Amino acid sequence: MSIRDLFFRIFGRPTSSADNAIRLRDGDTLLASVKGDTLIGTDDLYPSYLLSFLKDGGELVIGSPCYRAELEADTPEEFLLEFPACLAVHSPGWWRHHFTKTKEADVLLSDLHPRGAEFWDDRVRFLLEAQRPPEMRASRRNMVYEMIRMLNRDADGFVSHFMLHAKKRKAKGDPGTSNP
Repeated sequence: MSIRDLFFRIFGRPTSSADNAIRLRDGDTLLASVKGDTLIGTDDLYPSYLLSFLKDGGELVIGSPCYRAELEADTPEEFLLEFPACLAVHSPGWWRHHFTKTKEADVLLSDLHPRGAEFWDDRVRFLLEAQRPPEMRASRRNMVYEMIRMLNRDADGFVSHFMLHAKKRKAKGDPGTSNP
């Protein structure tokens, strides 16, 4: 089974905040969704923290909401969901660099999930099925409205979800190390 297939099998479609949890941590493989930890996940020290759970050669797979490209000054307001928190949402290229710069991992894949846009639709559906809008707190109701507005505006797939697959390098000084 490919990592792409494994990622979809493990994460499927996000349905609740429980999807933020680390799914498997056995030293060889770490599967995590940073959907709810985007602010923490973008910290420069976060990749090293996640990699610390792995043995040398262990593999890491993460996924999270993302933008296809980095935000620009002229990004339409509809895409700035939960501003300023949206500034911590990044592109797959940004995530590749975020892990590569640690020199602790080889990034094997950092790309848009093929069904990433559907995850947004599923999140809206989950929120609406869990609670009718009149019963929602005003802040939740507004968030759902803003998500629908964003998705209706997104004709070309600017908002999605990414997946990253990385392999932890051997520590410096170990025989056969791949670190420079």
